[in-house]
Amino acid sequence: DDYSRSLEEKVRVRTEELKKAQDSLLQSEKLASIGLLASGVAHELNNPLTSILMNVNLLMEEMGERPDVQRELKRIGDDTLRCKRIIDDLRGFSRRHGLEIRPSNLNEVARKTLGLIKHELELHGITLHEELSSDIPLILSDPDRMQQVFMNVFVNAIQVMPQGGELTVRSSLRGEFAEITVRDTGPGIPSGIRNKIFDPFFTTKQGGTGLGLSIVYRIMEQHGGRVEVESLTAEEIRAGAAGSTGTKVRLSLPVRADG
Repeated sequence: DDYSRSLEEKVRVRTEELKKAQDSLLQSEKLASIGLLASGVAHELNNPLTSILMNVNLLMEEMGERPDVQRELKRIGDDTLRCKRIIDDLRGFSRRHGLEIRPSNLNEVARKTLGLIKHELELHGITLHEELSSDIPLILSDPDRMQQVFMNVFVNAIQVMPQGGELTVRSSLRGEFAEITVRDTGPGIPSGIRNKIFDPFFTTKQGGTGLGLSIVYRIMEQHGGRVEVESLTAEEIRAGAAGSTGTKVRLSLPVRADG
């Protein structure tokens, strides 16, 4: 009987591992195919958008003090800038190569990124808990791309806590991986959409491009790492789940000898 239970548990764990591996493979294939499309679209749209923006600025100078016209031109300019931001996201998403790998201090990259969002944290009344372990060795990575990863994850956390909350950034060494976990005290991600959060263009935010976490996924994949998300909502807690609302993003990078 004990043997049967042990065997069942092993089968369950192995099945779970296989499902995770399959999901990861499907996600990689999906991102690769969309990446090819994104690269072409970004290239074709960037030049005309730049031209529109330049001409809008020229028109604003030419039209002088005409508030009604200036207002409409500003709206066109703002919308064009938003399109360019989407194009920049597309280019970042579709970029597959060109990593500048070198020994990097993951804690320093995280601290530097936190420094860039310090004002946003204060603006939204978010308390930062920085728990970075000194045990983390140098990691072979592209620090600029990792800063992009951290920035996307941190900004996501800020956006789900507009009225304040707590942001905890912790690093640790777990086996052959260096881990950075980012936890917010926001409302959590509804269970029905958790399997979509890494899908390109999926977003619940007004004005969002839906590429932030897709870019995170791709960069981590390029580094041989992984990204995992755990979340808990008030509805799940009411249904009996233990814990508090919020989302935890775990970023894992392999620890390799740096030569």
